[in-house]
Amino acid sequence: MRYTLFLLLICFFVHAESELPLDTDFFRGNAASSEELSSLMENKLINGVEYFFDVSVNDKPQGLRSYVAKIGRGNRLCFDKWWLDKLNTKIDYEYYEQSLDGSCYVLAEDENTRISTNLMSQQLFIQVPQEALKRNFSVVHDWNYGTSALKANYNLDGLFSENVNSISLTSSYSFNVMEWQGEGGVSCQKDGCNIGFSSISRPIKAWEADLSLGLVRGTSRIAGGTGMFGVSIQSNSSMKPGARGYHPDFRGVSRTFATISLVQNERILYSEVVPPGPFKIDNVNIYDSGDIILKIEESDGRKYIRTYPFTLLSGMLSPGEQEFGLNAGFKSQNTVHKSIENGDLFLSGDYRYGFPFVTVGSGMLLNDKYTNIGVSYDMGFGIVGALNIKSNYSVAKYKKGDVESGFKLESSYYKNINDNFSFGVLGTQYISDTFNDFSSYDYLNTEHRSFKSGLHRQISSNVGFSYDELGSFGISIWSKKYFSNRESKGINFSYGRSILGGNLSLGGEYAYNNKLYDNNSSSLSLYFSVSVPFELFGKSTSSNISTSLNNGRFSTTNLNLSSSVSRSLDVSSSFGISSEGDLDSIASGLYYSGEKFRSNIGLWSSKYSTSISGGLSGGFLLLPDGTWLFDKNSTGTVMIAHVSDVENASFYGVESKTNRDGNVVVPLSSYSMNNVILKGDSLPMDYEIVESENSVFPVDGAVIYKEFEVLKVKRYFLRVKDKNREVMMAGKWAKDGFGTPLGFVVDDGIVSFSTVKDLNYIYFDDCKVDLNKVSLDGLAQISEVECE
Repeated sequence: MRYTLFLLLICFFVHAESELPLDTDFFRGNAASSEELSSLMENKLINGVEYFFDVSVNDKPQGLRSYVAKIGRGNRLCFDKWWLDKLNTKIDYEYYEQSLDGSCYVLAEDENTRISTNLMSQQLFIQVPQEALKRNFSVVHDWNYGTSALKANYNLDGLFSENVNSISLTSSYSFNVMEWQGEGGVSCQKDGCNIGFSSISRPIKAWEADLSLGLVRGTSRIAGGTGMFGVSIQSNSSMKPGARGYHPDFRGVSRTFATISLVQNERILYSEVVPPGPFKIDNVNIYDSGDIILKIEESDGRKYIRTYPFTLLSGMLSPGEQEFGLNAGFKSQNTVHKSIENGDLFLSGDYRYGFPFVTVGSGMLLNDKYTNIGVSYDMGFGIVGALNIKSNYSVAKYKKGDVESGFKLESSYYKNINDNFSFGVLGTQYISDTFNDFSSYDYLNTEHRSFKSGLHRQISSNVGFSYDELGSFGISIWSKKYFSNRESKGINFSYGRSILGGNLSLGGEYAYNNKLYDNNSSSLSLYFSVSVPFELFGKSTSSNISTSLNNGRFSTTNLNLSSSVSRSLDVSSSFGISSEGDLDSIASGLYYSGEKFRSNIGLWSSKYSTSISGGLSGGFLLLPDGTWLFDKNSTGTVMIAHVSDVENASFYGVESKTNRDGNVVVPLSSYSMNNVILKGDSLPMDYEIVESENSVFPVDGAVIYKEFEVLKVKRYFLRVKDKNREVMMAGKWAKDGFGTPLGFVVDDGIVSFSTVKDLNYIYFDDCKVDLNKVSLDGLAQISEVECE
């Protein structure tokens, strides 16, 4: 009687709370023991008992889950990793490293994590802070290396005048074979042609780097170097998933479920709803300098704002990001024999690593007669600005037995005051007279000490100001001193703003040089330019007038006009007016940009001479099966999109259309997911799309061949009359000879269907229609037929 009353009270309580009957089947088995009933009333789980809960994580339902209770430290629930992994939420187990109790995690030991159960309603609530969740920068994709191919572009130029007649042809080519790519060039003048091979290279995914062999750029970012014949491996930041730009850490604590946002220059960079507790934002890529504002909007209405002054230098790496390079080979400007005699075989490398707002690096260049070591330091000081420092030390030996050692120090500073005002770059450089750069170092040089004539030290500073209504203004001051004791100083200024839908710009420079050709000299120059668009004969036209003043004398004033006659044809004219107001020169030109090539022709005339010039440029692709494609976009990373037997099919975002073979070149972005979509309305009426989209993740320079499957169909639009020559009633089905339904009759006896088969007849319940009498020439026309 006591247990009956006890159960009745429980049932009454549950009914009053949720109007649902108590289901004790969430215990394993069908009958609850007294211990289980006691735990039910106290809302406590029993160790080893299996429960079935509706689980939610941070208020997001995860569905019905089985959970065998484990009681860990502090009499708290303990969760196995395999059980947590099955949730639709990725837990960062490093965050809960201190909560590991044997083989399970006591999540509630973390002060910002909440675990609660409701045995009455069979619910398990897990609330974890945002910082305890894994956030992926991006999905790691399989790289597509594409197919073997030959790519080339060409540029043909000609110039004809009374004194000069010349034609030149230049071309660069590349080829793809499996995962390797090679490149070279061709140059032809009237004296002959030179054909050169440059290098071969391939990406290495495991290292996120490019391996190159041949004529390569053998320079270290820190220790310098020169072009070389050899081998080079350089890290490539484009290969890193989501690593473009700089991504610092932003941290905070929310008291409730809150919306957090990052805003820079009035642009929202990131927004997310986070649960109560600490949060971290480390997956936002930032490309520009400017204050970053962190906004926290709590669900109870409270709002908080934090401002992070942020200045970005081009050399800064994100926290945890690394960059490296390694080169080995001979100087490319010398023959192999001279390189061996000079000791030009060298090894260079560098390594840089990013810490929060600090990037440090070191580099070295070595051969048996020359050494260069260097260090670099990039740091963002927040409100103070950003600073870069690089220092190098070199030791050089010469054939006469002399040894020179010296150092070089470079620094730059930049500060973005606000959205409208910036101070930078403050650049300084100091080179000792005994420092040698490897690119100009020559072991056989016996006059090296008297050879010093280059830059000794310099300093420059820039200030920039911009405001929408007032325009932008910039000023720079610089000073240089050379080893020859020659000095130069100067100041530059510029101003620009929008006016009448166009642009106004003006500026100037004052420079002073001592000991220039044994004389001191100074110069002052000013320039002025204004561009205004307008309509001429219904065509959008751009006009520009510019002039300059040099040391008190006006130079030629130029008036330029350009207009787009059509989508692919532009025309331009320019007039040069002397300082006396006379017409000094006149020029005109036509510019064509089509799908296959670009061309131009121009005429220039002055009182001294007249000349005609022209140019033709484009590119082509050759595939292993002998397929040729001529297209101005044939270089770089591309897709050959094939639509079988369909000409003039088009793709979204692509200017060109398929040729007579159904092929078109589609430009792609390397190391990014590209979605290439076929336009359905560009196909003829008798075609249907089977596959309209292809997604690829290409390596740089890949040529990817993809077929977009289409079907050629016969489309019928019929108005059917029955045996009595009356319009057939709606609702009847048209079928083929095998009884397969094709379509049904609608109002006014209309039936429409498509088929890839050759059909002679379609059948209704008591008659058939002879399709041989139906013409398919007018696909959009309705044909009247009789059912016999």
